[in-house]
Amino acid sequence: MDEAEVVVMLVGMGFERELAVRAAQLAGASGVEGALELIEGSPELLAGTAPQNPLAMSAGVGTAPVPAPGGGFPPLDSAPRGLKAVFVVRADLQMSPGKIAAQVAHAALALVRNHHHGTATDDDRTRLLLWQTIGEKIVVVEVEGPQQMEALQVRAREVGLIQAEIHDAGRTEVEPGSQTVCGFGPHYEEEVNKVT
Repeated sequence: MDEAEVVVMLVGMGFERELAVRAAQLAGASGVEGALELIEGSPELLAGTAPQNPLAMSAGVGTAPVPAPGGGFPPLDSAPRGLKAVFVVRADLQMSPGKIAAQVAHAALALVRNHHHGTATDDDRTRLLLWQTIGEKIVVVEVEGPQQMEALQVRAREVGLIQAEIHDAGRTEVEPGSQTVCGFGPHYEEEVNKVT
């Protein structure tokens, strides 16, 4: 079981995400069992962030971390393998900011749906859950036109990223059927960076 799966399982048990990330990092190959042992048996290693109320956790209520003297977790961005999703917008369509926001939102929803259907693997779904757990990092970039977007899509297929492309209905600003946005990921940043 990899670190991402351990984090997803711990968060599903009701632990705060920062605690889950830190415990998974420290537990390494010992997986969920090792992370739980650290949480329950070595709170000093986790900077004093053990759950405050186990009964609240069993009822599905979140718990607040206990502040550590002069400590706490390192910033989440320092986790060894960050995750992100990238959305590519076509500049040549000259969409308004509101239109771009709507098209990116459509693409984000489509990416999530595509993780539950089609060729998505269990690893893809695990990364999606982890991405949702650790802040859903999103990057929006722009390309000049359809040729550049197609080139990125080809690279994304080669890397093995889940994709979603949005074609507009043409009711407001662009011609019907125009591809407005393409989304990739979420996946480990080093993999997404191979495309963008």
